[in-house]
Amino acid sequence: MKKYVVYVHGASRHLKGYSDPWWAALVPYLDPVRCEQVEVNYSDIMSPWVPEWLVKKLGDWQRKKFGWGDWVIPWSPGILDDIALWPKKREQVIQRITASLDGPIANSSDITVICHSFG
Repeated sequence: MKKYVVYVHGASRHLKGYSDPWWAALVPYLDPVRCEQVEVNYSDIMSPWVPEWLVKKLGDWQRKKFGWGDWVIPWSPGILDDIALWPKKREQVIQRITASLDGPIANSSDITVICHSFG
């Protein structure tokens, strides 16, 4: 039976192939004949809407509030979009992930899901 490794990206935009470096790092520890990479991408569901000026304001606020100098949490419009839109888009994202588990993968009892920044 095949083992499936399912990658789900975190906040911000990701292009097709985002999980290839992760897969390359994992392959030496797997049986490549028995294992298959599955990539889930939901960037298209999360359409950007947070303006750049708000991203700049957050950076300015962090520097002032915490005295961090030039270092700030790297807010990007993509991350803010994901945070702001998550409550409205959560079900669509879950449906996308679930749909990726259809087909041959549905009959496997050996599925590993790797994800981060997933609310």
